[in-house]
Amino acid sequence: MNSLDLAQYQTDQLEKELQKRLAEKKKIEEQQQKDILLKNYLERPSCAILGRAYSSSILAEFVLASVTIKGNAGKRYDFKAKVCSSVSTYFSNTFGWSTEREFEEAIKLLVNSYLATRLNDPVVIFELMGLSYTFESGLQSNPIAKRDYEEAVIERMKEFSDEEILSCEHLSHGNQMVDLVKKSRGLIKRRKV
Repeated sequence: MNSLDLAQYQTDQLEKELQKRLAEKKKIEEQQQKDILLKNYLERPSCAILGRAYSSSILAEFVLASVTIKGNAGKRYDFKAKVCSSVSTYFSNTFGWSTEREFEEAIKLLVNSYLATRLNDPVVIFELMGLSYTFESGLQSNPIAKRDYEEAVIERMKEFSDEEILSCEHLSHGNQMVDLVKKSRGLIKRRKV
């Protein structure tokens, strides 16, 4: 590469040429930035609620709703979605009282439906009965209280078929209740001694 002798040029001439070249470089860089912005916009991902009908190219995962189940083994369930900032703002600021009541009713219907199905499972009922098998002080050894409880267990489980009762095995808390119902129905054969 040939070396150029800049001493033969005047300083103001060199400065003008440098400014001209820097301006051209800046213009090219600005156009490249615009091209990248346009490319990112055209390739923007789909918002969970608006699809691609949003003008920002940024999506974030946002918790739209949470449901908390309280109790010993309670848990919080978050319902998340990748949405644009306007959807996030709506749920954060614009979600009004009437909408909240509507949402609460929808959650209640869903939870009640789920619980009705889940709590109609003989395994769950046996486990719950096993967990509740404690007597008030003074009733632990009372044969009348014990017989009343056992009759209540047998009565509660009448809606379930023998097959459903026989399928209830290896429970955490309800095995004693399962055996009681099986014996009452003659589903357990006594062993010969």
